[in-house]
Amino acid sequence: MEDKVKYGIGAKAVRRDEFTTAPGGGFGKFKAAWSGKFTKVLVASLFCLVLVAPAIVCVIVAGNYIATIGSTVAYGAFDGIGYVTPTMISGNGLDFAVAVGNRLYHDYSLVQYALLIPLIAIGGVGIGALTYIARMAMNGEQIKTVRYFFRGIKYTWAAGLTGGLLSGAGLFLIMLTHYNFMLYGWSVVGEVFALIAAILLFIFICIYSFYLITLAANYKMGYFAKLADALKLTFVRLPANIVAAFFAGLIVGAAFLLIMFLGKSSLGALPWAILFFIGFYAVCAIFATSSQSAFEKFINPGLEERETTLKNEQYYAAKRELKKEMKKARMSEENDAPAQKKAEKARYVNPKKKKKQKTEADTVTVSAQKSEPVVESVVKKGGYTAAELEKMEEDRRKVNSLPEKELTGTEDISAYEDDGEF
Repeated sequence: MEDKVKYGIGAKAVRRDEFTTAPGGGFGKFKAAWSGKFTKVLVASLFCLVLVAPAIVCVIVAGNYIATIGSTVAYGAFDGIGYVTPTMISGNGLDFAVAVGNRLYHDYSLVQYALLIPLIAIGGVGIGALTYIARMAMNGEQIKTVRYFFRGIKYTWAAGLTGGLLSGAGLFLIMLTHYNFMLYGWSVVGEVFALIAAILLFIFICIYSFYLITLAANYKMGYFAKLADALKLTFVRLPANIVAAFFAGLIVGAAFLLIMFLGKSSLGALPWAILFFIGFYAVCAIFATSSQSAFEKFINPGLEERETTLKNEQYYAAKRELKKEMKKARMSEENDAPAQKKAEKARYVNPKKKKKQKTEADTVTVSAQKSEPVVESVVKKGGYTAAELEKMEEDRRKVNSLPEKELTGTEDISAYEDDGEF
């Protein structure tokens, strides 16, 4: 964490997926990149070869053309003077013919390596996709070759183009140094030191290019942020980077040694096949493994801290928003309740309309009562019907309501007395 703060590496990095940290040590990660995936490695390398093919074609065609210079014109170059006509010898001399041949060879060779720069950049896109597949295989992910290859192009194409352009320029610088010293006859000792410096610069450029690609494969970050962080990682972990470059150089060097020994035999194509279908992926796996160690030390601790802080901020922000929404809803309910009660109290009813409604209701009630059938009970009580008993009770009330002085005592009320049966 202190190193991350010191160098400011990965300050703008965002995790691309959950496979940012690979398990195991360096050798375990490299082994995991191959474990059970050899067939898919061959298929992915074939896709990469399609993008590297333009550079290969350029080398083959231009090399064959330059090799024929000494036999198609009257003067040669580094590979021999070809044939010399008497006219050229009598005119400017043999030395002039050799000098012109050397210059022609020099110019055509540099044109060839200048053309290689954009073609190597195209191949860098394929190398970026192959590195992405090596990185996912190293993390134990189930590889879907076609999908992952094109996803790798999507994530790393800008870094692959940049790294390819820089690597092509570094190779051009090596060849420019070599041909200039040979053309102008400068000191051999000077050429050795100049070539060592150019080769070391080329190695640093290759390391830097792979950091660009692996950063793009692992993290979401801006283009210029990748440029700056890749440069820091190249020099911060210089010893480990040199070791990774040494092993990558062993693989490429072994392939070219096989090409030199078997180049003109029937097995001449075998070293090239090994280099294209196994060697490129092996180099990508080496740098993917090495870069993971750098990321775990300089980027991932700060990244995890930022992610934790961001999650906490998001949690508390969501909690505050929820409280605001609940408070707003509660205030809205409190404001709506008095208004609703006030509206109910202030409701106006027209008296005339109310009276009319009451009259209509009474009319309906009376009509309902009139419409009910009057059922006369035929049940007798003491030999009388219910109607007769009701009339007799009414007569009794009338008699009882008369003053006592009006009673003569001769009235016959036997009809109104109970007969004692009930």
